[in-house]
Amino acid sequence: TRDLRPQAYVLHLDGKEFRARDFAPSALARWQDEVLQALELIGQWSGDPSLLAVENLESYPPEFVTPIVERMPISRCVDVGHLWLDGHDALRHLQSALHRTRVVHIHGVNERDHVSLAHSEPEALDAVISILLKARFDGVLTLEIFELPDFETSVASFLDSVERCQ
Repeated sequence: TRDLRPQAYVLHLDGKEFRARDFAPSALARWQDEVLQALELIGQWSGDPSLLAVENLESYPPEFVTPIVERMPISRCVDVGHLWLDGHDALRHLQSALHRTRVVHIHGVNERDHVSLAHSEPEALDAVISILLKARFDGVLTLEIFELPDFETSVASFLDSVERCQ
C-alpha cells in the first residue's frame, strides 16, 4: 500500500487476557515485549514506523498502550467514541496523546458505539472539536459510522459543532 501514500496504518493491540485486570504484571511485561517485537517488524515493512497508529480499544484502560507507544517512534489513533463508551475522560486522553496522534476516530454512543454523532451531547462533541481546532490538528479525522443514515446525521452534527467552535 506504500504507493497509495497512506497517512497511517491503524492497529489494534488486543490483549484480551488483560481486560479482566486480574493478571500477573510479568505477563503484561512479556506481552508488551512481544508486541514491541511485532511492531518493529511491521514498522520495517511499512517503511516508516511513525505511520503505525495504535488505537485505544473499548473495554481497555486508555493508558493500556501508552508504554508501548512511548518505547517506539509510532503514532496514536485516539478513538473518542471508545473513550465515551467506557466512561473515560476523553478530553484528558485526547490532549495527552495528541502530540503523537495521526488519526482520531469519532462516533456517537447510545446502547452501542459507532452510531450517529447526533446521539452525542453537543457540549461533549464541541469540546473535542475545540481541542482539535485549537491544536490545528492536521491528521486524519474519521467519522467511524457504519450505517448511511447515521453517517449523514453525523456529518450534520459535526458541521454544526465546527460552526459553534469557530
